[in-house]
Amino acid sequence: MSTKPVDPHADPSPPMDTVENILRRHQWISDRFDAGTYPKGFAFAAIKACDSALKAIEAGATIRRVKELEAECESLRKQLAGRRVA
Repeated sequence: MSTKPVDPHADPSPPMDTVENILRRHQWISDRFDAGTYPKGFAFAAIKACDSALKAIEAGATIRRVKELEAECESLRKQLAGRRVA
């Protein structure tokens, strides 16, 4: 029975691909930092990266919602203009 060699450069923390995983990664880093197993020099930057990723996701959601509301306003303007003509 053979085992795969462990890649010392592999990142064992959760990926930063969804909000849930980013929050899990944030908690994972915090837990290891508190336990003394995460390098102090990298903890702040790693947490900041999680916060930045969450803000980027939030900004994207906000932009999408604003576009939806703009389209709804335009639709309502057209409906209102149609009623004024009739």
